[in-house]
Amino acid sequence: MTSGGAGDIASSARAGRLLILLLLAAIGIRLLVCFALLPRWEESRGAAHFPDGYPYLAQSLLSEGTLGFGPWGGASPTTTKGPGFPAWLAMGIAVGGDSPAWLGFWSGVPTLLLAWFLGRTIARRFGVIPAAVAVVALTSHPVAVVLTARVLPDEFYGALGMGACLAWVSATRATTSRAKLAFAALAAMLLGAHMLARSTGVLTLVAIVMTGAFFSKGRSFLTASIVLLALVPPLLWSVRSSRLEERPVFVHSLAAYNFWIGEAFDRFGFGWIDKERRRRTMDLLIECGGIEEKDRAGFHYANLEPRAVAAMETRLQGAAADLVQNHPLQYFGRCVRGLYRFWIQSQSRTRTIQYAVVVLPLLAVAAVGAFNICRRGSGDTMDMLCLVAIALHNVAYAMILPMGRFGVEVYPHVAWLAAGGVLALTSWTSKNATDRDSHLDPKI
Repeated sequence: MTSGGAGDIASSARAGRLLILLLLAAIGIRLLVCFALLPRWEESRGAAHFPDGYPYLAQSLLSEGTLGFGPWGGASPTTTKGPGFPAWLAMGIAVGGDSPAWLGFWSGVPTLLLAWFLGRTIARRFGVIPAAVAVVALTSHPVAVVLTARVLPDEFYGALGMGACLAWVSATRATTSRAKLAFAALAAMLLGAHMLARSTGVLTLVAIVMTGAFFSKGRSFLTASIVLLALVPPLLWSVRSSRLEERPVFVHSLAAYNFWIGEAFDRFGFGWIDKERRRRTMDLLIECGGIEEKDRAGFHYANLEPRAVAAMETRLQGAAADLVQNHPLQYFGRCVRGLYRFWIQSQSRTRTIQYAVVVLPLLAVAAVGAFNICRRGSGDTMDMLCLVAIALHNVAYAMILPMGRFGVEVYPHVAWLAAGGVLALTSWTSKNATDRDSHLDPKI
């Protein structure tokens, strides 16, 4: 008993030291990208610092007390974005200023924090080496690192979602009332912030409910309490957005807008780089959205006041319903293509190939982990939760706007499955080696 306990302590200490080294390396990589490599790339390409304008929303929160685009877009307040990521950026601005490099690094801090807790949990579940692979995949994957350095919210959203999943599972397994209450409160807080970052966070909520119904029986009251508490912040914000748009809105708008971006990309080719492709995409949006003539020149959603957004979204929703009803097979084909585009599709053919090169190996190892779970017929609660969360996000985005940047939102869940895949591969390799040695040695 004493020997086993000492071994566990030594293993935990070894895992902790390795995780610290990996996190320090990840911090170094992100600092290099944010402060050296990305600025040179943006300068050489003439690229904008903030593609989606999130820092301007953060500045508006600090200076005006409302979520708006200010001088960048003109619509203040706006209902086209959720407040979760801008609020985090506002904290970063208050701490270290508003330089693009600093905000790019600050955007990735939640992932670095998650990596420590996720790595420790995976080390106990799968072992030290699988934990190391998962932490490297989570903190240093080039797609996620670059997108976050450009101050995009996908990795931030994913970190909150995985944090909520880990906290929920911990709450269901806690043996004391104090620990159960603490983990439940943390899960509700992270899940609520997750939905405020992007309304698709409700998919993670659904994944938790579905997994709880089948794999955490007897914990239904706890799960229901977490879900109800988590819904309070997004529902309160939804009241604000609904009043501004004068129609029901959950957190923010632009679901139909993104649907038609996805349709245009499927018809004309992905991305904004080609000027002709961008023009045809915007023409389709303007036509289906019934954008007024005076607003067509230089059209951008950041210029639309809430009621104008509501009018555009209502028309786009009607046009989307007609498209699906009149051309169901065409839309079904688009959804099927979206299942793989969600992981690798980028703005150009070259960049899409680059995405595929760095994403597909991780997916392959995660697929091994998922296969091993399914082969056993049942898995750990966290295993199944990751599978369900990934599946829901993959299908939902395939139906609307599948792009590789959105796949980053479930990279933490993929990293968990990849850890299981590493364990399965090493176990199979060891078993095959043992079987081969047994066959060669007649004394065994």
